[in-house]
Amino acid sequence: MLCSAIGEIVMHDIEISMDQLKRQQLVSELNALSANRNALAHTYLKGVTQNIDAPSRTFARFEITYASLKEFEKEVLARV
Repeated sequence: MLCSAIGEIVMHDIEISMDQLKRQQLVSELNALSANRNALAHTYLKGVTQNIDAPSRTFARFEITYASLKEFEKEVLARV
């Protein structure tokens, strides 16, 4: 969705110019959140125990994701 908004070439340039550690952390955390979301959203069996992360884990993910998104935002704003 973001690629269609800013263009694939600009998106590629942003990914290259970002701090690669923060970029990889962002990808990793978003994949983990997506997997958790999909597991909870696509459970059709009654009585299945759902696994939900502890608040401390959720907060840690938020901190990593927020820092990475701020880095991404900095790169986007540098191109505006």
